[in-house]
Amino acid sequence: MNTKAWRDEINKCAKCGKCRSICPVFIETGNESMVARGRISLAEALRNGEIFHTELLRDYLLSCKKCLRCSSICPSGVDYDIIIQTMLDDLAKHLGIWLIPRIVFRLFLTRRWLFNLLLKTASIFQRLVPLKRRGTMRHLPFMLMGGRWIPPLAKKSVLRNHRNTKKIKDPKMKVGFYVGCLINYVYTDIADAVIEVLNHLGVEVVVPSKQLCCGIPARSLGDAKTARRLAEANVEVFEKANVDFIINACATCGRTLKRDYLHILGDRALPFTNKIYDVSEFIEKYFHMKQRHSARRLPTMTLVISTGVKIYQSNPGIF
Repeated sequence: MNTKAWRDEINKCAKCGKCRSICPVFIETGNESMVARGRISLAEALRNGEIFHTELLRDYLLSCKKCLRCSSICPSGVDYDIIIQTMLDDLAKHLGIWLIPRIVFRLFLTRRWLFNLLLKTASIFQRLVPLKRRGTMRHLPFMLMGGRWIPPLAKKSVLRNHRNTKKIKDPKMKVGFYVGCLINYVYTDIADAVIEVLNHLGVEVVVPSKQLCCGIPARSLGDAKTARRLAEANVEVFEKANVDFIINACATCGRTLKRDYLHILGDRALPFTNKIYDVSEFIEKYFHMKQRHSARRLPTMTLVISTGVKIYQSNPGIF
């Protein structure tokens, strides 16, 4: 764990506390151990042998939602994600990974048909749970943890509904669409809209049926083995698709594909990550837009916040 990159990022932190003003978890809890500065102090203590690998330490790290607002305003330029991810990987080696997540990650996420079956079964059983006991959920693979609630599943998943590529006459380019779990199973209308817009712009869209979860749930718990398997599988699938670019519509998935895959696979992922674009970023970059006034909610994790603003201030006649 005690790599040079990890040590360098820890040493950058000046403990100024600016992260306290923007961290949603700290604002809610007021707990210094649940803000970037506090977690970096815990990293220093772990490095120096002052504290040990414990479940409490892991709880403090997992309380981070990885929105990375702290990194975006840090005057010292600390790459907070490297610090926390290195610690999570190390804790997983010392403490192991909880049983249910380990089963879900290693058995189901790497097998699409089993994951489909698991979701359908869980969706049926959750109807028996009183509404007041239902939690909330941002990412589907976390569904069996903490009593989280699965949103109503679509009748047909995106991967099932878009098996056949719609042929475009004289397409300007060919792109692959990385769907992600939540859009694939729940918010299928987002995928329909993305494909419709791109087709309207003369772009042929391919939706590879063998794509898997991006791996962020497994990576977040330090399951490096599963995260690597998923990354390798997705890179291979889109290489075989032979597309010009790879489009996504989920900020979490997009960030994982573009940044985390480089940490997981190194240079092997470079040709893949260079093709990754958020759909808003892609349209803004490759198609001319006319200005209009509009508003859009921006996900905190997106890498292209300014681009998201630009694209929704534009009007090519299709929005």
